[in-house]
Amino acid sequence: QSPAAGTSAGKGSTVSLSVSRGPKTTSVPDVTNLDVSTATNDIQAANLRVRIVNVTVTDPSQDGIVQSQNPQAGQQAPLNSTVTINVGRFTATTTATTPAPTP
Repeated sequence: QSPAAGTSAGKGSTVSLSVSRGPKTTSVPDVTNLDVSTATNDIQAANLRVRIVNVTVTDPSQDGIVQSQNPQAGQQAPLNSTVTINVGRFTATTTATTPAPTP
């Protein structure tokens, strides 16, 4: 601003101010259904940070695949803010069988 803060300005003089338009933002990329490595690269390329949360999936083909994200794709987010991705983790379950009793 001009004149500087705390300085007196004469009556009728011009005072210049700069008004912030807020933080710079970027569009959040759609990374759902991508592998975690590609999703991380896409998010970082948009000048955003990544937070990975592992979620259990029952389909082995979804292991390491982004199931959902927050904020959603296409939303504006401040530069260097965090996008949380929920990444599928498949854990095979074993079924124990009990042998039939012998007579």
